[in-house]
Amino acid sequence: MSGKSTNQAAALDKQMQQDGDGAVDGSAQPCPKAQRPTLLAKVTCDVDGPKTIHATVNGVGQKASKAKTGIADFGVVQPGTYTVSVGTILAPDDKDYVILPGSTSTVTLGPGDKQTVDLKVDKKNIVTPKLELEYKVVMLDRGLGELQEASQPKLLPDPTYVELSFSESNKTYPYAGGGKFSCTPANVDVFLDAACTQKLTADLTPQQLAPDTKLKLYLRGTKAGKFKAKLGLTDPNLPGVRLDEPATEAMGVVELEMVVHQHSREKLLKLDGKPDDADALESLKLPKQKAMDDAGKVTKMGRLLHAQDSGSFSRARLLVKKYTKKHWPDGTDDYEIVLTTTAASGGLAIHTKEWDDELKDPVKIRVADLKAKEHEFWVEGGSATNALLDAKLDLGMDRADGGLAKTAKRHGDWAGFTVVKIDEVKVDYQAPASGPAWDAAQKRFYINLLQDTDGRKVTIGAKLSVALADVELHVMLAPDKDNRKQANWNVDMPKSWKWKDISSSLKHLDKVKYKKYLHLSAKTDATGYAKVEVILSRFGGDKFQPAAYIEQDPHLAKYVDGHGELEKRKPVLAKDDSITVWRKVWYQLSKAAGFNPPAADVTKSAYEEVYTELVLDKIKDFDVGSAPAQTFYPQYMLDMNSTSTTLVANIGSYNKLALSARLDTQPDQPVKRHLMVCAYQCDPGGTALGQSDPVESDMSGQYIDIDVSSELYVVDPEMENGGPMATSIYWYRDSDSTRVPIPANEARVAKPRQTPGHIQVRLPAIVPPPSAADAVYVVARCHTAEDFLGESFGVRHTLAVYDPTENDDYFDTITHEFGHSFNQTPRPGKQPKSLPKHPKQKDKGQGNHCRVNGGKAGKKIKYECVMYDAGPMKWGIHKFCPKCQPYVLAEDFHRP
Repeated sequence: MSGKSTNQAAALDKQMQQDGDGAVDGSAQPCPKAQRPTLLAKVTCDVDGPKTIHATVNGVGQKASKAKTGIADFGVVQPGTYTVSVGTILAPDDKDYVILPGSTSTVTLGPGDKQTVDLKVDKKNIVTPKLELEYKVVMLDRGLGELQEASQPKLLPDPTYVELSFSESNKTYPYAGGGKFSCTPANVDVFLDAACTQKLTADLTPQQLAPDTKLKLYLRGTKAGKFKAKLGLTDPNLPGVRLDEPATEAMGVVELEMVVHQHSREKLLKLDGKPDDADALESLKLPKQKAMDDAGKVTKMGRLLHAQDSGSFSRARLLVKKYTKKHWPDGTDDYEIVLTTTAASGGLAIHTKEWDDELKDPVKIRVADLKAKEHEFWVEGGSATNALLDAKLDLGMDRADGGLAKTAKRHGDWAGFTVVKIDEVKVDYQAPASGPAWDAAQKRFYINLLQDTDGRKVTIGAKLSVALADVELHVMLAPDKDNRKQANWNVDMPKSWKWKDISSSLKHLDKVKYKKYLHLSAKTDATGYAKVEVILSRFGGDKFQPAAYIEQDPHLAKYVDGHGELEKRKPVLAKDDSITVWRKVWYQLSKAAGFNPPAADVTKSAYEEVYTELVLDKIKDFDVGSAPAQTFYPQYMLDMNSTSTTLVANIGSYNKLALSARLDTQPDQPVKRHLMVCAYQCDPGGTALGQSDPVESDMSGQYIDIDVSSELYVVDPEMENGGPMATSIYWYRDSDSTRVPIPANEARVAKPRQTPGHIQVRLPAIVPPPSAADAVYVVARCHTAEDFLGESFGVRHTLAVYDPTENDDYFDTITHEFGHSFNQTPRPGKQPKSLPKHPKQKDKGQGNHCRVNGGKAGKKIKYECVMYDAGPMKWGIHKFCPKCQPYVLAEDFHRP
């Protein structure tokens, strides 16, 4: 065989294998020498389908397999036995594949053999960390729990959980587990338990992060902002295990914030109201509700509300704050922010407007919408809570289903509410020693039993439906719509009276100052009860409805009965206790025994018209033995044309003080009048001179008539000192003017008498006897007394004459004289403060009186008012006239 190279031989061999035994070049060749074998090795992995591997192969020396074919070509080798193995897996296959233990093949090659050895490698266990999120955001803990009182259960934001696990591609090479969870920046605290009591402070152990398990970690936000959550696995340094890249997720800590508002007490206390102008009061703008701080939201009573009733009570303003975009990672725009109400007792309702809208339930706002603007809501009280802070409103979040199981998150922000209900408003009255001023049955309050304004003070109590302490309740006296009108005053307020100009001292006072806006207030005690002292007006007939409201309903301070707008929203009104201003006057009737004037019902009725109750306390009789001297006279002396010698009583200036001492006073009758009724009232004063007709014959021993006065009374004995009625008596004659005395005891009162001054004098013997040519005249000067129908004196005491033929005049006299004791008719400057002077008053020398009349009847003026200065009154109305009535209603009746 000619010498050829090995390569030539190989090429020849190949040609022979292809062409068989056919001749070469058409000529016979010599027999070839036996050829050496060739060796190839192919490296593959059959996992997940055949895969050729780029590796080094140990056989005859070391050859690298081609990445495309996986074949390592050792070429022509000497016959023999060879051990072939994978040496090193080369890039890029070294990342995912591992040499199988014992992956070695032994092959024996003879001359001419051509052998391809199959070498197998295995796929590594590729361990991939997995980080799944319940939510992409964590709610910031705003620290409200630290502000809560120790007695309250802590309310913290719900944590967001993340779920950690890993997957293994080939468990032939097991991974034990373990890893590290981190958040960068560290905006959250990480906990191992849902209650967030076990903080994660170290790497995760294989026991915590183990194969085929899932680990939940719980995140609480400590600082708002985006962060990256990362899970890396612990490297075991095993050739068959490759760890995948750490799992990461973009997350954020977000601050959910709602701002609860309430009315500012400080601002409201500074506010001036419009008490005398309802329309101006309606237009008065209240200060806007002020944002509460976090401590105010979650401590004490939180935001106070009154349980809603007929739309009268206000709502709390609530703002859900606009969110900053930089805290929210992508994919969260469709998350929902949720307002949730809960209550251990009571309830809340959420609305979109301050007044008059439909309930908004549930309240869910897309995050995308909150990134654009803040949202406003109004929180209304439902039913009353049994304890402070029992009702709560919290701000949380939710998302659509999908991915990890999720729960709606609560308490990203929250506020406590106390809902109260004023259950009762009433007059809280304890009678003083001066006697009960409050007649609960008739709803009358007698304002004159103590000095003004003490007598007008009344305590109003209000009670909550639940015993809650320290709730500020405001109490008001709501004036009745018919005050100052005929319906309540029995007369309309005079047009000349301008209500705004009338002194506030006459008006009701239920505020610190009359023109302030808020009404007086007090905090409830441990039973939920508060009481406030207020002052009624001085106007008899004024009616008030006690009412109460909480401080967070300041609009109710505008309540005005009968006003088209301001009466729509009502405070809590007393159910049974309206209060009407009345006065009460007791009186004692003193009279002569056996003298029985009729009951003063007409007078009582006249005073009831001006809201004054007259109460007869007792009747006290006097007789000759108990009365002062000169009290009783024979009737004929005081009654014209009478011959009766029956003793009748006269009360006048000389004995009235002694008789007035018969008044019995009592502490529980602080305003009492003494009505002394008599048949006659004559006041002694001065003398009068009378002369007889001419005596023209001898009338010795006979009585002749003298009319001392046709108007003034002459009685015997005279009233003042009990002496003779005549101070001097004498006679004279035409021919001689010499006065010849006649003893006083020769005079007597005529029986019957024709005039009040009709007396008789017995003539002595006159020498020479009188004749027509020389007539005699008798002259008498006598003590006189003027008669009256009645009078008042010393404030308390009233004289009234009862004439059975003049019943109306008798009643008018009592009404009239009682009126004088209460400053009627008031003189200019003496009327109640700030009122215009009485338009029809006049003093004609006997005190101020009313001159109201109904015009003339012929030449007679038709005087009507019971305060007219004379009587009997032909045209009298037997009560106070419309001009007097308002002054009587406004008068201070505390005149003991």
